[in-house]
Amino acid sequence: DQSAERPTFEMKTRKSSLLSQQASQSSSEVTVGSVHVVKRPEGPFPAEVLEVEKTKDSTRCYVHYLSLDRRMDEWVSLEQFEGKKVESSSGPPKKKSRRIGPSSRYAEDPSLAERFEAAREAMTRVKNVPSIVFRRWEVETWYWSPFPDEYHGSKLYVCDFTLRYATSRAAMKAHLARYDGPTHPPGKRVYKGSDGISLWEVKGAEEHLYCQNLCLIAKLFLDHKTLYYDVEPFLFYVLTKEEGTKKNEHVVLGYFSKEPNSPDEYNLSCILTFPQYQRNGYGTLLISLSYEISKREDKRGSPEKPLSDLGKLSYRSFWTFTVLAALRAACDAQDTLDHQRQRENANALLSSDKKPTRTKKTQASSSLDLASIFPSIPAISRLTLEDLGRALGMKNDDICSTLHHLKLLRQWKGQVFICARKDDIDAQLKAIRRPPRLCQPENILI
Repeated sequence: DQSAERPTFEMKTRKSSLLSQQASQSSSEVTVGSVHVVKRPEGPFPAEVLEVEKTKDSTRCYVHYLSLDRRMDEWVSLEQFEGKKVESSSGPPKKKSRRIGPSSRYAEDPSLAERFEAAREAMTRVKNVPSIVFRRWEVETWYWSPFPDEYHGSKLYVCDFTLRYATSRAAMKAHLARYDGPTHPPGKRVYKGSDGISLWEVKGAEEHLYCQNLCLIAKLFLDHKTLYYDVEPFLFYVLTKEEGTKKNEHVVLGYFSKEPNSPDEYNLSCILTFPQYQRNGYGTLLISLSYEISKREDKRGSPEKPLSDLGKLSYRSFWTFTVLAALRAACDAQDTLDHQRQRENANALLSSDKKPTRTKKTQASSSLDLASIFPSIPAISRLTLEDLGRALGMKNDDICSTLHHLKLLRQWKGQVFICARKDDIDAQLKAIRRPPRLCQPENILI
């Protein structure tokens, strides 16, 4: 009986030795900067190794998937590696970083700026805070953020009202038990919607700690920003919703920031909806509010470039809908103007004792209440780019890029004009499955 069991035991020993040998070989091949095929639930992906962490019992690697956004970077075990390393002639395109704070002093020296950017890129490749907890939400972070060293590697618990953070649930509970301040962001409320949504204007110069904490937390979900601690030149507009267990408790949904005296007339520097509240239209609501505030200031704005991937989607959605809606309102204004002319012609014929010709009354068929959104937009036959810009609060470049995207621009005899038929506009509006969430202009408190 013992001799019968021996071949099976020897085979298991041989297999275990082979696996150990393969793991050792794989471990020796995995180095920082090498590219390997790594298994994910949805399939294999080429990934660059950014960091290797070895212990007595195991080895794990922090990898960046070359074809995926950096927010998908993660720690993986050696068992997830497939085969030998692969050659990569070129990595993923590097994104231009953007500031949250004021203009960079390194811009005057390109070589210094390049060295600074390379050092920043190397330092920020690995996430340093794995997750944060907002009330009942635990959110896995996407990117590195410059929290103090003592918070690295720890789950952070965040206070909804002050945005202060702690490394333990007990410490956060103790903070909330002692806290007797306002249960909403500091600053003044500039918007109060009928749906419980509010917008608060917070001045970085007056609420330095709150705005700094907001930037630190936001950086965990923003890849293309370079954070500076100087928040004083900025205004922060924090979006909240009454959602707490007590009356007037506001939870933070997202925010946007801007420089009030931007030399490039940007009306938005940075925008974020926190992940647990995304896909609820809050991104386009923030964009809508930024333009309405610009219109109250008698300005025409544009977001600071470059936009993040999610920012591009939100802005394209907002611009597409609002430009089409404005054109449709201009068509309705044209119908009203034509009907008025027909009545005037009929009255003129009656006064001259001539039999009037029968005219067909044209009715506006739009289901949107566009008259209240664009009360002073001219008829489509008289509409100019400047009229659109004033009605929307948008820069001409953004309007033209949207019209080009919608294929509504035509060129004739060296001039560019808008070619928009009512039926085409209605068809494009109908094709929008999820119209952007817009603010209620009458509820702005500025």
